[in-house]
Amino acid sequence: MRYSCLSELPSTALLFRQSAMNQNIDSMSRLAGSPSCLRPSVNTHKCPAIVARRMLGGIRKFKCATIAESEMIIQNGVDNVLLAKQTVGPDIARLSPN
Repeated sequence: MRYSCLSELPSTALLFRQSAMNQNIDSMSRLAGSPSCLRPSVNTHKCPAIVARRMLGGIRKFKCATIAESEMIIQNGVDNVLLAKQTVGPDIARLSPN
């Protein structure tokens, strides 16, 4: 959603400058040699729009720390997800196919 001025934003809002984000994605890809060499983590932003933008930049692999993050990534079309923590207890059932 776009707002015409900052005073219209609800409190606690994630803001990012798209041009800076695009430059960062391009720089990461160049430094790695290819976007296919990257597996960025989503645990710092947890934002579907950022995942989508990274995918537009050619990134297809992502890392996450929670099952909720993995569900968000998968719902956004990613099929290569690394869950970087051991799953225990009731969370195990969330990983099992229904």
